[in-house]
Amino acid sequence: MQISAITKAFADRPLLVAWIVFAIYGAGAAALVQFLVLPLLGPSLHAGHGLLVGQDSIGYHAIAAEMAASIRQSGWSAWSLAPQGHTAAGLAAPFYYLIAAEPWSLIPVNAALQATAGIIVMQLIRQLGVPTPIAFAGAALWVGLPSTLQWVTQIQKDCYYFTGMLGVLWGWTLLLRAPAQKSATPRIFAAGVVLCAGVVFAGAARVYSLLLIGATGAAISIVAVAFLVWSLLTGKAEAKYCLTAMCLFILLPIALQFTPHDRRLNAELPAVKGSFVEDSYLAKQTILDKWHPSAILPNSIDRDFLRLGVARQGYTSETYRNAGGMIDLDIQFSSAEDIASYLPRALQIGFFAPFPSQWFSAGTSPGGTIMRSAVGLEMMLLYPLLLFGLPMAIWRWRYLPEFWLIIIFCVPIVLAYTYTTPNLGTLHRLRYGFFTMLAALGLATILMTLHEWQGRRSH
Repeated sequence: MQISAITKAFADRPLLVAWIVFAIYGAGAAALVQFLVLPLLGPSLHAGHGLLVGQDSIGYHAIAAEMAASIRQSGWSAWSLAPQGHTAAGLAAPFYYLIAAEPWSLIPVNAALQATAGIIVMQLIRQLGVPTPIAFAGAALWVGLPSTLQWVTQIQKDCYYFTGMLGVLWGWTLLLRAPAQKSATPRIFAAGVVLCAGVVFAGAARVYSLLLIGATGAAISIVAVAFLVWSLLTGKAEAKYCLTAMCLFILLPIALQFTPHDRRLNAELPAVKGSFVEDSYLAKQTILDKWHPSAILPNSIDRDFLRLGVARQGYTSETYRNAGGMIDLDIQFSSAEDIASYLPRALQIGFFAPFPSQWFSAGTSPGGTIMRSAVGLEMMLLYPLLLFGLPMAIWRWRYLPEFWLIIIFCVPIVLAYTYTTPNLGTLHRLRYGFFTMLAALGLATILMTLHEWQGRRSH
């Protein structure tokens, strides 16, 4: 009786039921790790407060606790989004103040954000015509892989970031079809709200995400405007709705050019004050001295390529040179041509690293060794979804513009992280939301194909 009631509830309100399931999983996993696994079963890996040894969360906890104490003493004027340059601590501090200065106070918000990201993935898959149970399986893959425990159980900003970025993608897909649907005006408004909320969440977590949204949004607008023009010419949508949607597709990437950007990625040298030189000065000076401007590309695009070079130079500086899991450490970019020639290698690393020989090797810390093993198990599952499922998805949905919006959004972001982040552990965490979105599409395609094959056999 209970199972049938749950099945009926899922059929009636699939997104709500999925959100509850994902939130319970996230909260349960976080509580289990913080209160049982680390302090009782793995005390050698426990840094205190339910945090894993060797992770950035330890420092974020100290900063957030200090800021919460400052808020109690001086009021909310003491709060800042990025204390000491760390937005993870700034986002945690209000909950430390309102609830308790302990990482467990973040369990509800992390679980809620992770669940929200999960239902966005589910909805993105459903919009391709995938049955709801299969879309749920794709979203469960995204939510349930062990890598997510890095930000669901610890203090990180990835819950905000992935929810925001996937929200932007969902907003684009909602806006694409809105002009041709009934009640077009509220649908366009809803798409705009989702887009803005996504930009705010992603930008608050990682300000450089505004550059990523702007760049992918410019490419998406080309496909979207072409589709909207076709909808207008074929009479599938009214002109006023198509023009409104076109304006939003075009104007948002332009508007993002005037938002705050991560100053570390500025394509010029930072200021020098007296004898003080900012940390990024020498790294930028090195890449700027070596950079050869393109004779073909517009200056604005060439500067975006330069930003990739600047970011990579920072990661390969002495600060990170001895970190574990580095790959292609000596590769640097001195021109847009260098970046183009590295593309085959970037595709290989971005979608298939860490490679089998690295899956179960020892890390530089106990926590790093555990994560390597977990990622190795993940890759054993993700390889077939990417190698077989994703090409099947491309063939199945090759005529659906919503599918191509997902591809145009996710693939360049995975590649951008691959170009700039030669540390495999960091790369896997940063690319996760987009990389696993593509794997979820592969899983959905494989499950649909099996379902159709079984249906043909039964007849």
